[in-house]
Amino acid sequence: MGHKVSKATTKIEDVSGEGVERSLTPGDDKNSGEPAAKYQNFIVGHEDSMGAEGGAESSEVNAKSSSAGKRQNFGRRNSKICPSLVDSEEGEPSVISSEVCKCFITVSASSGEHGESAEVGKKEPGSDHATSGRGAVPVPVNQRKELGMLSTMEFYNMLMEGPTSPYLYDPHYVLIIDTREKEEYESLHIITAVHVTVLSESLMVSDFSKYVHIILYDKDGRSHCLTESPMSQLQMRLEDFEPEVLEGGFDAWLTKHPYLCTDEIIFSELQREEMFFTYPSMILEDWLYQGAGQHATNEKIISDLGITHVINVGLEHPSPFKVRMQYFEVRVTDDPGSNIINIFPKATDFMRQAKLSKGKVLVHCNLGVSRSSAVILAFLITEFHWTLMDAYKVLKNTRNVVRPNLGFLKQLSEYEERIFGKKLTDIDEIHFG
Repeated sequence: MGHKVSKATTKIEDVSGEGVERSLTPGDDKNSGEPAAKYQNFIVGHEDSMGAEGGAESSEVNAKSSSAGKRQNFGRRNSKICPSLVDSEEGEPSVISSEVCKCFITVSASSGEHGESAEVGKKEPGSDHATSGRGAVPVPVNQRKELGMLSTMEFYNMLMEGPTSPYLYDPHYVLIIDTREKEEYESLHIITAVHVTVLSESLMVSDFSKYVHIILYDKDGRSHCLTESPMSQLQMRLEDFEPEVLEGGFDAWLTKHPYLCTDEIIFSELQREEMFFTYPSMILEDWLYQGAGQHATNEKIISDLGITHVINVGLEHPSPFKVRMQYFEVRVTDDPGSNIINIFPKATDFMRQAKLSKGKVLVHCNLGVSRSSAVILAFLITEFHWTLMDAYKVLKNTRNVVRPNLGFLKQLSEYEERIFGKKLTDIDEIHFG
């Protein structure tokens, strides 16, 4: 997890980009002689934003709190057999890999400021994405949900969802059903999961309507294609409740998230609160996360996720792991008048360099709502050439509580104009939407 350094360089500068470097010598570092990393403990200060902190984030979280008792419409079809799977000569289904059941279509980017639709279908040389507008690239849309499939990333974010505490604390938020052999379940299973045999013993079909989500998993994600398997039988039984199947099954989940597996059987809300605590949202698969200060200062979370780089956007929380990780610290309050636009390029470069070094990045502020969202949106606009609106939709889909304050949205709109030469997003649709 990053390099230990004997001399960490802290660069303190204002948003104009001018600053000075200071040398810090961690007292507990034992690997003297190693050079400081390029971005080790990079700090950006903002002198004009030292007012009341956290007010906008707190109010936005409260405004966005929603009941977990309402079932969401995921646009899934009734057919649960994936047509992308090609049977082998022996009649067995092919292995479900990351490339299977990912049916993507290209949608247009947001309309321009004069209402013209983004053009779809053109491709830049060497690009796999259609382009539109002035270089804006549409977001690929994942249609495998229509097939009743759920990726490990989508399932991870589902478990973490909640404004201040995870909805998972509510026993009726998600019903996770393990269809493997009972011995396998008792040895290790996904946290809060029940074994399929419990259903016939204690639940009537009508009871399933109480759950917001119903997730099924097997050993390796293949048995839902076999008509007589427990998975397929259960899918047919629960068809009216739109269950989803975890791609890759338990094996794939255990490989990515062993810290979210247990041998304990958890039923009550009290048990859930004792056994489970929230992790940051996963924005880009396996390397970019967004969360709150409580995540960034929790050593277990940092270790479980393998975080190597942290962007600390705020004043409320320290950066406690400077000896072993690289930090980019932005001293700014969550105030509409705070200047944040000038740090977008440096924060984006910090994330880009972390990705190139195969690192994992956590971007956080106080609550993971406003300031950290602005930084990640700027990165998505720059790195993927998505419009502000499309970047916001992607971010909102992975972390539902995101809500940059209006001042940050105006600066993001200005940043979008710098990238594309014109404004492509009506920020009122984001702010009031």
